[in-house]
Amino acid sequence: MSVSHNDSGAVSLPSYRKNSVPLSVDISTVSCRNYIFTYIISGEATLTMPMEQLRFSAGEMLFLERGDYCIERHSHGRGVYRDITVEFGESELVNALSVIGRNGSLERAAHRCPRCDRHTALTTSGARLSLYFDMLALYMDGRFDFDNYTFRLLKLSELFCILMSLEDHVCIGGRLLRGVSDGSSIIDKTVKENILSNSSIKDMARNCGMGVSAFKSEFLCRYGTSPHRWIVEQRLSHARFLLLSTTDSIAQISVQCRFSNPSHFIKQFKRYYGVTPKAFRISLSR
Repeated sequence: MSVSHNDSGAVSLPSYRKNSVPLSVDISTVSCRNYIFTYIISGEATLTMPMEQLRFSAGEMLFLERGDYCIERHSHGRGVYRDITVEFGESELVNALSVIGRNGSLERAAHRCPRCDRHTALTTSGARLSLYFDMLALYMDGRFDFDNYTFRLLKLSELFCILMSLEDHVCIGGRLLRGVSDGSSIIDKTVKENILSNSSIKDMARNCGMGVSAFKSEFLCRYGTSPHRWIVEQRLSHARFLLLSTTDSIAQISVQCRFSNPSHFIKQFKRYYGVTPKAFRISLSR
């Protein structure tokens, strides 16, 4: 097993790169300032973020928004893990969408569902996506001049066109368009900004211009649980991320994740994940 740390902000966007991992398991922690698509050619991966965890495998594409995350890449048997990653920022998003136009943009920008509302990362698959990345791999293997900005932008526009044209990709298409139109919910923004703060439910309701009862009711419809329980789950998920990607002590992580004391944190972590934080961290080194 190897562990590496990356910062994907210092690249010429949009960027295209192939990753290959010959080891059985490779763990990388990344602080991403942009948007990312990752398509797995072979093997599988587990993505851990402060608020969620997601598994995806060969033939699937991951869409990831900006933030901190940790990715575990797994090869199978004697095989090699391989993927292609496409990274772009807001200006590239706007420029690429302007190339293809915005057919159906109003419908997709307005699209909301529990899957795309509750998750930072989304996965999808399909024959057209597989063909796109197969052709992209041929271009890259042929050492095409990827320094050509127009070519890189056109290839990004082609990928967006696929994602905008098929119902299977409606969540990702809607998320991309909301990245341009800023159609995100004030409730989503408020709760995600206050996961690690001392703000009370009353404070968050006030920030949304709502009463506590109305806020809790709307939150339940959107997230399927209570604000308190959801925030505790996100704090535990963030703690898991810190155990995976840092050497901070259990006590330090307890404080960072806003638990009242280490004992309470350990008890909650074991209830949610089935093991203590210490046992979880030890399992990573095996």
